[in-house]
Amino acid sequence: MLATAVAPMVIGLAKSYGATALGPATLNMFFASHIAYLKASEIAVIAQTGQVLDGATAGFGLGYVGSTAVIAAGQLMLGNTLDAVVTVGTAMVFANPTAATCAAIGALYYGYHALSDEERANFHAKLQEGLGIGVELIKSLISFVESSLTKLLDNDSLRSLRALVAEYASMFGRSVADITKSVSDRAILIAHQATAMAYDAASTVGSKIYSGAATAGEYGEAVGVALHTAGSGSGRWLSETSRQARDRLVALFENDKGEKK
Repeated sequence: MLATAVAPMVIGLAKSYGATALGPATLNMFFASHIAYLKASEIAVIAQTGQVLDGATAGFGLGYVGSTAVIAAGQLMLGNTLDAVVTVGTAMVFANPTAATCAAIGALYYGYHALSDEERANFHAKLQEGLGIGVELIKSLISFVESSLTKLLDNDSLRSLRALVAEYASMFGRSVADITKSVSDRAILIAHQATAMAYDAASTVGSKIYSGAATAGEYGEAVGVALHTAGSGSGRWLSETSRQARDRLVALFENDKGEKK
């Protein structure tokens, strides 16, 4: 069964995927081709995503409406508003629709049950308005996706899916922790942010070391300050600046020797 009119959210989704003909029949063929491409992939997580979407298309008797509803829900979870505005995120969807679809399905898998009751109600309302389908159908489609992925995906595929969620969420200004609301994901995010900040701070200190240390002793003391500032990022800082540090230190030692003669 094909819809007689195309819902606004589906039009936004189709455009972000590069579709130009936006009638019901052409969109059905467009997304059927997309799903067939996914299913034929030699990469397990992509092929399995295609299988799930094929089931959503055929199993609910809705044609492309079922599969596009699932993809749209996942894109919404990632932070894609599915409107006509071109952003870094929508450009990435257009550039690699295969990965974008997998990320959307992964976001739905990891994020739907992490929503609070109020968030889930708002999520349903946006999808109902944008897709023109009922909330119970939306719930059934999402439940189908979750149960199908649980059966199909092994740990390696789930890790790949999670990585894609993280990558595409960042394109829309979100993190995987924003989607999963997991304490461990939040802790990892904070650790990464702290390391990046420490690295930036150490680099600033490092630049002052190179220009400001007058003796080898001063240099050694300043390096210690930089390492303390970098914390867990110190290994990265030292690795990237080791040659410059070594050259500067040798020059200072030679200078010290010259002054002692």
